[in-house]
Amino acid sequence: MVIRDWSSDVCSSDLPKMTGLRQPALPPGRDFDYINAEVIESTLEARNGLLELPHGTRYHILVLPELETMRPQVLRKIRTLVRAGATVLGPPPSRSPSMEDYPACDATVSQLAAELWGGLDTRQPGSRTFGKGRIAWGQPLEELLTTLDSPPDFQSSMPLRFTHRRSRDADIYFVANPKAEPLTTTAAFRVGHKAPEFWWPRSGRIERPAVYNLAGGTVTLPVSLEPLGSVFVVFRDKAAARSQRVVSVRQNEREVLSTTVTPPAQYAGGDSPNNFTFAAWVK
Repeated sequence: MVIRDWSSDVCSSDLPKMTGLRQPALPPGRDFDYINAEVIESTLEARNGLLELPHGTRYHILVLPELETMRPQVLRKIRTLVRAGATVLGPPPSRSPSMEDYPACDATVSQLAAELWGGLDTRQPGSRTFGKGRIAWGQPLEELLTTLDSPPDFQSSMPLRFTHRRSRDADIYFVANPKAEPLTTTAAFRVGHKAPEFWWPRSGRIERPAVYNLAGGTVTLPVSLEPLGSVFVVFRDKAAARSQRVVSVRQNEREVLSTTVTPPAQYAGGDSPNNFTFAAWVK
């Protein structure tokens, strides 16, 4: 599993299983991809402290499965990646799952693991530097991502599902309401200084919200979704100056549209305005 730099941030070598329990748990606001041994060996590279694939997808962490086995060729490439600056999370393997070149294959795996993990006791959480990168074990992903100065890619004041992809000139988020009731929330997208657009899949309509804010490379804006509804939030163009956009809306001294992401507990009462009505009023 790999944690993406821009839509999550984790890549997982969960072989051969590609679905099921994610271990360790994925923190909120992160996304991941499964990656297999062939891709690790042939195309995955480490650049500027990140893992990168040829088409441009980048990851912060490579997460290894909780297994005692790994082929020497894969472990050798992981050593190369860490030495070049990658961060890898997982326990050391002790032997090869293959009988190819047995028993020398097992000896190679043990030698490479001792080199990477330093022969340390991995029964307790820890980490060590190796070359320009780091190998870690037993740590929660959120804790490790914090040390890498990697803020969440997406946040919301109410639970939403999301995924994030990047094209040559745009960041594209797909955001979905998992509940069978309408909701209005404030969402934050780590996309830099870009203006948001709503692309509604049912109607094909494109809207450019007037209410949004920018801070620390993150765009925050209110989002309203129908029951089980969804929207593409697309970022293509440079954001307008602060004087040309609305950062909040108040009615009778009460803030009804906000660009501040608050903890979900504050919405427990379900007192959410109809954002479609206020969006039309703002326009």
